[in-house]
Amino acid sequence: MLILSSMSHIRYSPDRLEWHVGEKVCKEKLAKILLQENFSLQADGDELEWIGQNFKNLPMGRARVQTWFGDDARFIAAQLPLD
Repeated sequence: MLILSSMSHIRYSPDRLEWHVGEKVCKEKLAKILLQENFSLQADGDELEWIGQNFKNLPMGRARVQTWFGDDARFIAAQLPLD
């Protein structure tokens, strides 16, 4: 699962968007979240693997769940497939 959020507490954000490999993202909802000042993106599972395969130069640790903030998070989110 990949979660886009406008707050640092991803799990509890009212402006939260989930994405799974093979799905498309609602561009209006994505745009609303991307405009927020405090933006983060968290991924695990297939979505984390997708990020690792498609973004070779992004910082990534070895943890099962990864979180990116700011420009890195926005860059990943901007590459998601849109509806």
